[in-house]
Amino acid sequence: RNQVVPPTNAPTCESRPSNLLSATVVAESPTTADALGTMMMAIGLEESKKVLETNPQWMGYLIYADKEGRYRTYISHNMKKHIVDQK
Repeated sequence: RNQVVPPTNAPTCESRPSNLLSATVVAESPTTADALGTMMMAIGLEESKKVLETNPQWMGYLIYADKEGRYRTYISHNMKKHIVDQK
């Protein structure tokens, strides 16, 4: 499962496939959280994980598809304490 993300090359308006399906971000303001979520959808899973790992002031919950197309999640370390296990 891949989706096409917004253009990552503004002069050519080229889009690219990405396995990142959703990015939820908690930040100091709603505007910052929205901008970060949009940015993460454009830069993809691995770069988004790096952003969250190096900026502890932001929390993130990412949903992506693995190589077999199964849904997976990445939860930043500081977001995990806010997630309730539903098992």
